[in-house]
Amino acid sequence: MSVLILLAGTDDSALSIVVSPLAELSACLHVLTESDHHRGQASWAANAIEHATGEFVDTMMRLSPLWMAYRARYFYIGCQGGGDSGESLDSELERLADQPLISFMQETAWACAGGNSRGIFDDLLSDATQSDQLLAAAGALSGRRVELAERLLGDPERFRGELIAFLGECREVFFDSAWDSVLPALRQEQLHLREVLRKDGPAFGLARIGGNVSVQASPLRVHIEKNKSAILKPLKTGLVVLPSRHGRPHLLVKNEPGLVPLLQYPLYQEVRQTGEVTLARMRMLADPRRAMMCRLLSREPMSTSALAESCAMTVPQTSRHLQQLARLGLVKSSREGRYVYYSLELEVVQGLGTDFVTSMLA
Repeated sequence: MSVLILLAGTDDSALSIVVSPLAELSACLHVLTESDHHRGQASWAANAIEHATGEFVDTMMRLSPLWMAYRARYFYIGCQGGGDSGESLDSELERLADQPLISFMQETAWACAGGNSRGIFDDLLSDATQSDQLLAAAGALSGRRVELAERLLGDPERFRGELIAFLGECREVFFDSAWDSVLPALRQEQLHLREVLRKDGPAFGLARIGGNVSVQASPLRVHIEKNKSAILKPLKTGLVVLPSRHGRPHLLVKNEPGLVPLLQYPLYQEVRQTGEVTLARMRMLADPRRAMMCRLLSREPMSTSALAESCAMTVPQTSRHLQQLARLGLVKSSREGRYVYYSLELEVVQGLGTDFVTSMLA
């Protein structure tokens, strides 16, 4: 499955590069409640809520379905028009408080159900069938989601008030300091990406935002490896793009009906290969002969003839295996006089596990 962004005839004016405190807060909350996906931010997460009350932590966990793999769309309410007014968190929370109740309920329901493909949920106030459908979809995922859905259906205005109060409390607990520390880098990335889009066009600009993103021609399009299928047409709908410091390693694609499609991508993302390249490397090393060669090359550089002798293979056989390993970046070569020596790309091999996990989580 994948997301395709069709770009034929599209220029940089169709893309809005936005910075949003509420969107970044949702990424922070995801890190705090989904720690297994964010081992690299474990220290930040521990420090962020070191002095939080038990009540705060309990509330955060109860509300956590709102910012899990599928994130409630109203966390991007400050950029749904595609603009960037430099809003504060307070002003974005005011927007959330003023959002039509039926829209708030629908977007919360999608989060409880795990996605906007699980139901329409546009009349939960009076349609009992939709309410039953929501509870069934939530129940298929977790009891916590059912509890959240029941609270939403029981008193949606009270639910919204409690959510906004919690998000406001996050400022004092951890977010004010977190936002102050990341805002300069997000603004710098915003300006840089705008310049790249202006000079080189949307395809090149989008290709640089993640390891699972590639450009394809005829017709011009960007391909994103995801566990969902979607086709985005920025020429018709526009496209909002947000950098995130705490979003690593996830590249989020939001494509709810009636709203401008949105990408939230991780700033400072380590350079990682696509899932296709990672799987090809893993298959390459699954061969016992190539695995033996790599073990030997991890200890010291070796010539083709010396490696062939150690592996009980002919020189042509060894040469073919080395070419395949080199093509995927698993070995490197250096010349000394008339000899060519091969050695293992240790960092590439060591990163395969991380690359594989990143390709699944992105």
